[in-house]
Amino acid sequence: MRIGVLGSGQVGGGIARKLAALGYDVMVGSRGATRKADEFPGIKLGTTTEAAKHGEWVVNALPARPRCACSASARSTAKS
Repeated sequence: MRIGVLGSGQVGGGIARKLAALGYDVMVGSRGATRKADEFPGIKLGTTTEAAKHGEWVVNALPARPRCACSASARSTAKS
């Protein structure tokens, strides 16, 4: 199963690492994906939009006031 995790902080990072350890195909969406590569060995990294598109399931671990607008973009591609 493909899972997209939006957010690479303590919550999102912990969830992503655990799911990857359980064998799931995980992609983490982060504003600083290129800077975070060392923190997520073996886990795909990209933008929040890319992670949302990747996942059959999507975990939202973004702050209450996210600084991205990935929801509308992901919804529009999911319908096609």
